[in-house]
Amino acid sequence: MDKVRKRIVLAASILMLTLFASAAQADSLPYRSFGYTTDGWPFYIQSPYVPVGIVGQNLYMADETGAVSSVSGLRNPSDLFVGDDGMIYIADTGNNRVVKMTADGVFLAEYGAGELKAPQGVCVTGDGTVYVADTGNSRLAVFEKTGELRVTLGVPDDPRLAEMMFTPVDLSVDARDYLYVLLKGNNEGLLIMTPAGTFQGFFGRNATQMTIVDKIKRIIYTSEQIATDKNAIADSVTDLYLGKDGFVYTCTSTLKEGQIKKFNVNGVDLFDNLDTRVALRRHSSIQCSITTLFVDGDGTIFAIDSVNGAVVLYDSNGDPLMMFGEKLSGNDKRVGYFSDPVAVSTMADGTLLVLDKAYNGIHVFNPTTLTETILKAVALYNDGQYVAAENEWNSILKTNANYFLANLGLGRIAYVRRDWTTAMDQMRKAYNQEYYSDALWKYRAEVVQENAGAVMLWLLVAAAAYLILYKVFHIRLFRLIRKGLHKLHGVTIAPLYRRVPWLGRTSAELRYSLKVMKHPIDTLYMATRGGSGSISSALVLFVLFILVMIGERALTNFVFDMYGIRGVSLSSVLITSILPVVLWVVGNYLVGAITKGQGTFRGIVISTVYALMPLILLTIPLALVSNVLTQAEESIYWIGRALLYLWTGILLFIQVKEIHGYEMGETVRNILWILFVAAMTVVAVVVVGGILFQAYNFLNEFFRELLAYA
Repeated sequence: MDKVRKRIVLAASILMLTLFASAAQADSLPYRSFGYTTDGWPFYIQSPYVPVGIVGQNLYMADETGAVSSVSGLRNPSDLFVGDDGMIYIADTGNNRVVKMTADGVFLAEYGAGELKAPQGVCVTGDGTVYVADTGNSRLAVFEKTGELRVTLGVPDDPRLAEMMFTPVDLSVDARDYLYVLLKGNNEGLLIMTPAGTFQGFFGRNATQMTIVDKIKRIIYTSEQIATDKNAIADSVTDLYLGKDGFVYTCTSTLKEGQIKKFNVNGVDLFDNLDTRVALRRHSSIQCSITTLFVDGDGTIFAIDSVNGAVVLYDSNGDPLMMFGEKLSGNDKRVGYFSDPVAVSTMADGTLLVLDKAYNGIHVFNPTTLTETILKAVALYNDGQYVAAENEWNSILKTNANYFLANLGLGRIAYVRRDWTTAMDQMRKAYNQEYYSDALWKYRAEVVQENAGAVMLWLLVAAAAYLILYKVFHIRLFRLIRKGLHKLHGVTIAPLYRRVPWLGRTSAELRYSLKVMKHPIDTLYMATRGGSGSISSALVLFVLFILVMIGERALTNFVFDMYGIRGVSLSSVLITSILPVVLWVVGNYLVGAITKGQGTFRGIVISTVYALMPLILLTIPLALVSNVLTQAEESIYWIGRALLYLWTGILLFIQVKEIHGYEMGETVRNILWILFVAAMTVVAVVVVGGILFQAYNFLNEFFRELLAYA
């Protein structure tokens, strides 16, 4: 029998060389391949899987003499399952059968020919028993390993199911041989049956998604109105899989959150309604529809995003690892370009299989060395083998220094080892603020515990020195220091003021601007009308404001600013610091001119910049304080920022009121007009810029064609 098997594989392999050669052309036709940062944003990576070919469109078998013959290929297949024996079982819906075949396309056996009708789901237990969702016959069919029909199971005899439509489309079997059945159009979750067909209840039901209107109705409607109203119902589960880890996995393509769920035996979703949708580009709206999934022995989740024609890999926590694939457009069918992918699975050696109904076949992929290393590292870490996982993560970084998941893995290992500084460094590289904050909290607690005694001692020494110098000997230390600095200022700076009068005047105006913090009305009046301010000092303050905004990005704790100085660019400085101030000044002047305000352009510029003093003076200190805060104290930082901007907003309100001489109501109304004018200015600039860009493209193409013809 072994000789026959070898002959079958050899003969079929020879016959399929042509098929593989044509299908393998897809190697030169690249498809999208992304890795994902810890915040879920994609970045390009080398293709994680290499296409091998498509099998199943044509099947081959050999008799005992070794003669090879063709067998009808798959037609509209709906599901695949890789058994413990390494063979592939296909729910061949269009041919009303289940096919058993090898990954090379060698036909081995079929189940249910003449007995099944449009089967859509298949599952095989360790002893070779084949369970089939016999959709067209509205039943479940169980076959022996040898192919004989053992039993069929219809709707359970239970009054709770009397009015339920029993149309199974998929199923899975646990270690007790209990069946988890997915029914078409059923919103109660998975139906659980015993091996004898007894109903045991429903499992894994999706929560009802209600809109704000639905929630309001629930509050104000009576029970009779709610009963007669067309209420929202829970979304039906799309696919299921019972993992070897004992968890029940489901996916629901229509959900926005919780598309993939991981249930324990108590029916608790361990992903806690996690949003598992992935973005295909950084600034695009997320469009993702998970329609089927598979979980390997290490807990890695392989899912199909049918909208985008992609395979998405998640770790056991539901975080995306990588994605690859492309949605087929047109009729040029190629490996890795999916049209209607309906099932996914892997072989023991890591070979990836994607069943595509439109192709009537299985896309076969081999993992790259990098992918094998990544999956191995994830499995080792989840298994607690941190040292071995560390070697794999370092190996990954040598191959791809931008693969943030490796930094995350190394950071977690350092965290387990209580190496907080290394953990923080790796989490910063991995752009993971949550784990960075946890490591910082541990590091801060450790530093405080180790140095609490020394800090207290130095505080006591400082207090004693102060009492001795100030109280005992009555030495006015601070007064002496101030006098010394004043004399130093007079000796070194005064001659410079005499040589450069502008410097002395600007210095005095800058010192005067500090008074706006305490006496805003008088300060703004004197700065704009009393000669205590000038355009030159305002420009100095504005430049200082820009530098402070840049410095804030560099000095703020990673917990509150993920990108820091790396996120600073000319465009970001222009949009976040320069443009808002310029728009405010322009809008303020235009509205003042229309409403006969008393402010001049010079006064508006000076007073606007003076109103920024809270941000200029206190932003950097707040950024420095943020470096000792974690997410547990993030309210301190955000409240501080809110107070700074509120303070600045109050000063801008006072500026508009005092500079133009408005009443309170006029001030509020005209500030709204200023904001409107600023917004319309942005719109106008965008429109004009778009027109000019289109005109440039038109002229560029026109002259290129003109020169080509000439």
